Amino acid sequence: MFNLSMKILLSRKKWLFLIAGSIAIVLSSVASIFIASESVRSAIKQKAQNTYGEHTGMLTNITETKKSLLKRNKGISVGVYQIIGKTKVSSDRFATVGWMDKKSILLGHLKLISGRFPEKPNEVAIESAYLQGPLKNWRIAEKRTIKIGNSTKSLRLVGIVKNYSSQWSVAEDFEKGVNDFPNIFISKQLTTNYKKNNSFLFKYNESTKDSFEKSIDLINHYDQQGTVNSRLFNNGLNQCDTIRSLSITFQLLIVILSLFSINSLILYFTQDQHKKLGIMKSVGASQRALYRIYIYQAVIIFVLSALFSFPIVYSIQSLIIHFSYREYFSNFMLMIEMVGMSILLYIGLFFMILFLFLKNVKESGTLHVQELLNQQNRVSFSERYKSVFKGFHSSYGKLLVKELFSNPKQFYLTVLILCFSSLTFTFTNYIQKDNLYSWEGLKSKYYLNSQEAFSFKTQQNLKVLSHQGLTFTEAEVKKTGKNTRGFIHR
Repeated sequence: MFNLSMKILLSRKKWLFLIAGSIAIVLSSVASIFIASESVRSAIKQKAQNTYGEHTGMLTNITETKKSLLKRNKGISVGVYQIIGKTKVSSDRFATVGWMDKKSILLGHLKLISGRFPEKPNEVAIESAYLQGPLKNWRIAEKRTIKIGNSTKSLRLVGIVKNYSSQWSVAEDFEKGVNDFPNIFISKQLTTNYKKNNSFLFKYNESTKDSFEKSIDLINHYDQQGTVNSRLFNNGLNQCDTIRSLSITFQLLIVILSLFSINSLILYFTQDQHKKLGIMKSVGASQRALYRIYIYQAVIIFVLSALFSFPIVYSIQSLIIHFSYREYFSNFMLMIEMVGMSILLYIGLFFMILFLFLKNVKESGTLHVQELLNQQNRVSFSERYKSVFKGFHSSYGKLLVKELFSNPKQFYLTVLILCFSSLTFTFTNYIQKDNLYSWEGLKSKYYLNSQEAFSFKTQQNLKVLSHQGLTFTEAEVKKTGKNTRGFIHR
């Protein structure tokens, strides 16, 4: 029966490749949009976590231990750190001194430029932005004297940490050396000399909305001694959810519209084979045998379509990633997840297509042998499109117009599918670039930020203006922008 199904298909090769190619386009459109959007979404999430930390919030200066916090709050990841104080590194700049455990370093995605984090009492690591003033040119393995509070310590540098603290979310009542993050890292053994409360980085491993709400509830439980990692949510997780929602919406629309188009193709395909069905029925073929033939044909067509779609999927998703994120994001677990989801997607589409095949066969089963032998596949051509048809002198052009407008609904559905595919790419591209501020390919990478600041002094409970805000005219701003562009290009 399988061989007979294959012979029937090969007897009309053009129909076979037309329907297989159409299904391949549907498969590749849906699969490539899913794979590309998930890759871009995952890359946005990782870059946001690398920049703002993976923690969903922080608690500062609370009388809890890591063990007690985990016991009271199930389903969270917790890292502990301590702020010991601050030290002056230049005439107008202070560095916060503190300690972080390995979990905090992991949640914060802290990276070392060189060396390692301190392990012994006389060791220290420093954030690279604070290598200035008396700490300037401090090299690995060298000892320097640092004043922490009222005591002076001689510490050996063992690591330089990549700048991170300026990117992280801080509390509204932020105070240097009290409720921020370490710029100079000391070992845990050294903190025993200072009696300080613990601070915590915590992460809820739930959906974006639930993680945000639970983080707020936890901070409120401790009298708002902390803050939510708003930069991670606003510049990363929320945008990822937007991309996923848009891609799923467009994928569903593409699948629904595509099923209408495929149904029309399958209808024409089965109608074209009515005469063969009539001949087989006339020689004693049962309805069950006909069902088996069409099941085999559906399997053959789908396998052929899947094979056609693989290179198309790879090409399309590579182009989407290239023009939106400009780098291929590789993550083994993500790839396994995407392959699994793609397989499920293909299986789902296969059963939909099989259902369409069997539905049309069932409808033809109500016809008698004579009706099947006499039935022809007539295609109507609307009068309104004949003017378009007359405008083409080439036989190929006329054939193209006839194929497009013989079934206008299918033609419009195909156009809509292409529109939704391009919209998905456009939205993903825009959101990703707007979120990460990384319009790759631009040689000039600078940002103009404007603000007007005032200084007040309190006298007799009244705020008195001490310094007028410094402002610039629009012409001066434009002139500054032009000069900056010229400087960068040179």
